[in-house]
Amino acid sequence: MELRFGGVEVGVLLARRRRDLNARVLAGLAEEILTYREMPEEALNLDIVRAITLALDLFLDSLARGRLPVGEEWADLSESAARRAEEGVPLAAVLAAYHVGTRLIFEDVVPLAIPGDEPQVAAASVLAMRFLAAASEIVADRYLEERVAITDADADLSAERLRRVLDGDPRPEDAAPAHLVLRLALGEHPDEAGEGLSVEIAARRKLRRLRARLREEDDHVLGTMTGDGGLLVLLVRDGDLATAAARVPALVARLEAAAQAPLYVACTVAPATTTVASAAEIAEELLQLVIRLGRPPGTYRIEDVVVEYQMTRPGAARSLLAETVAPVAGRPELFETLRIFLRTGQDRRATAARLHVHPNTVDYRLNRVTQMLGIEVTESRNVVTLVGAMLAHGAEQGREQDGE
Repeated sequence: MELRFGGVEVGVLLARRRRDLNARVLAGLAEEILTYREMPEEALNLDIVRAITLALDLFLDSLARGRLPVGEEWADLSESAARRAEEGVPLAAVLAAYHVGTRLIFEDVVPLAIPGDEPQVAAASVLAMRFLAAASEIVADRYLEERVAITDADADLSAERLRRVLDGDPRPEDAAPAHLVLRLALGEHPDEAGEGLSVEIAARRKLRRLRARLREEDDHVLGTMTGDGGLLVLLVRDGDLATAAARVPALVARLEAAAQAPLYVACTVAPATTTVASAAEIAEELLQLVIRLGRPPGTYRIEDVVVEYQMTRPGAARSLLAETVAPVAGRPELFETLRIFLRTGQDRRATAARLHVHPNTVDYRLNRVTQMLGIEVTESRNVVTLVGAMLAHGAEQGREQDGE
């Protein structure tokens, strides 16, 4: 049935107003639905605009043709629901968006009707309700289907193969004479600088992109990824560790490009299947050390921080070294000032900026640290000792928390 308002085909009326309607619906969603208002800019300006456009076009075409979409005409709407499921957008908000959008369109279009168009308006209203019912069913089904698929994919991601390699019992096709083990920590995407749901959605999108990139890698890359980071084991089937290591920077670059965020990567070598689990433990220690040292994102191996790493190894020497800074451990403001001062290369102004205090406050605190430790902390000859003592103290504290 062809709908007309004021004697003009609804399709013609809508063609003139599509751009304005699109902007009106987008603004309305952001105003009326908290979830959309809190979405990260990347999602709102790209995916959500695209989703609104296709949903709007589908609904407006329905009004123009006087009938519901059929078959594959719903496909784009279905895929849009899948994307929202991947991002963790609540289903209630997804469904609410269709209702809010429909109402806003009617508020804009119905005033174009003239006396005598009441049957046409009624027919359009019935069509809108039928559209909402059909769209809600399709969107909800696809959304829930995708959530189940995501759960299955998260559980998979070569996790079973990886577990067997870590246990020293790989499948025959995963047996290799040597391995590279990578521990990853994810830096923040720019959209994670906000707060609330925006941060959560941005983090999920980052993780989704990273997992998708990993699934595209060759089957010699086994891995598991979470929001905090991940573990990758590279099967070096030809035993050529040097060549395999040379390929790591390109792999990390691909992962960073997919995540659209920096990565901290610790890389260790496992020359035999029986040493993969140990190499993974060392990689985790190395990764935490690099982060604690305040190093920039990048790929690190033991040789990059060999002195610092050795300082954190258990033993009597580490305990004695940790005692060096014990006098200020109970004074958080002094301990943190010393930590930042060492991390900034003994730059008092940079330290003041990081701590949001006046440089004179930094000088006062450093003088107090010097008095309490009996070590002149501003002299460069003491830097190695102080850095080692801070690292040893952190390692000792970690041992106490672990109940060792």
